[in-house]
Amino acid sequence: MYIPRDIDKELAIWCYEKSGKPLLVRGARQVGKLTQIYQLIAIFTRITLTMKIKSIILALLFLAAFTSCSNYFVSRLRSTNMNQLELGMSKEQVTGILGKEYTIAEKRMEGGNQIEILSYRNSPETDEFYQFVFVNNELERWYRELMPRYEVREN
Repeated sequence: MYIPRDIDKELAIWCYEKSGKPLLVRGARQVGKLTQIYQLIAIFTRITLTMKIKSIILALLFLAAFTSCSNYFVSRLRSTNMNQLELGMSKEQVTGILGKEYTIAEKRMEGGNQIEILSYRNSPETDEFYQFVFVNNELERWYRELMPRYEVREN
């Protein structure tokens, strides 16, 4: 059983100060010096742990809210950027608008022309892809493709 002492408040103040001074506890035998230190450690650990748990929960809530809205913002940003595209733009201009997160879907020579197809995924959560066809480094056309969904039926 812990008996509260007058020194409790002073030790709590010392505990929260960032002075870095060591704690020296002196006194007569059998008056509760070590018990007081154990009590101080228990209180400080409980408060610190509670504060850490609260900040972790807050960070997780913020992260969950941010990631749940991110697809909306990414798709909206992509739609805004898509309106800036024009036929005849160079590959560098298109990647400057849409970003460098593309895949080269195809690259070939046909009739003396270099054909390159860049593929952008609309957002990480959807199965929607945009294909950009460049002929001799100029945007000739673009189109949208949906990844086919397959159903597995059990008989």
